[in-house]
Amino acid sequence: VCLHYKMKECEKIVDKNLPEIFAEELNPLGSVYVSDTRSTPSVEEIHYFLKVIYDTEDLSAECAVMALIFIERLIAITNITLHASNWRRICFGAIIIASKVWEDTAVWNSDFRSVFPRLRLNDLGKLEREYLRLLDFNVAIKSSVYAKYYFSLRTIAERSEINFPLQPLTRTQEQQLEAKSHGLEVKAKQFNIHRSASHESYHLKDTPVCIEDMKLSELSQIVDKTIV
Repeated sequence: VCLHYKMKECEKIVDKNLPEIFAEELNPLGSVYVSDTRSTPSVEEIHYFLKVIYDTEDLSAECAVMALIFIERLIAITNITLHASNWRRICFGAIIIASKVWEDTAVWNSDFRSVFPRLRLNDLGKLEREYLRLLDFNVAIKSSVYAKYYFSLRTIAERSEINFPLQPLTRTQEQQLEAKSHGLEVKAKQFNIHRSASHESYHLKDTPVCIEDMKLSELSQIVDKTIV
């Protein structure tokens, strides 16, 4: 719902910011789930796309909240336009990073080929590296930021009469989130420094690692728009 209404809002933007790395016409995901790259997808289409990934890879619901945080952080930092032509790759990139922050079992990039069998691994690696660069390697998540997103999403679900079984993080989980995400941020920055110094390509291994707080998008505005 949040992604759908964000794209509807972006339709009004005249000078759209559409980096090529996220353009699906130039970098197709190579799956049978063909998306219309001209019209804003429906809530149902977005839900189906995400559900296939999360179900196939057995990713947790907490990972979905973190992916949304990364998507909104990307938009806030780069002013990128969330559009019918790029939403799938933007979402996919956020899911890749979120899975490495949260999932107990390491999720390798190659694992996602079970969802996108024709996906090129070099494209996947490039997408991950560019996503991290555009985020300025800011992938740490404070528990307070996660909580704000969690309760905003729960409010949206309640007002839209959507089932929302996810429970808030426990204190232990909050500590794990901050530790893991901070660890990933540190690791990503170290690899970037090494790459800049050696001028060689690098690969961020699937090792979980938390970021400074930042101003959140006004999710309350989206909540109001879900009530018809």
